[in-house]
Amino acid sequence: ATAVQEHQAAQLVAALSGSDTNKTGSPAAKLKRGVEFLASDALEGRLTGTEGARKAADFIANHLKQAGIQPLGDNGTFFQEYEFNAGVK
Repeated sequence: ATAVQEHQAAQLVAALSGSDTNKTGSPAAKLKRGVEFLASDALEGRLTGTEGARKAADFIANHLKQAGIQPLGDNGTFFQEYEFNAGVK
């Protein structure tokens, strides 16, 4: 991993572990709750283009926003649209 990738990963971990205003606990406990949610059956596997993937993306974007991280995606968001053909020929 490059230094930039490591920095981005550290920002994501900080966002997921430090900005949970609705629950109490240590940063490690908050991070664990975030990971448990992202891995939960409620997200239906997070297959690209599914409602579960959208929920996971929204969850992460919300935490990044709460942590004060500047969005650099399309139209000032944390998202970037792209075309994806999942095995379609």
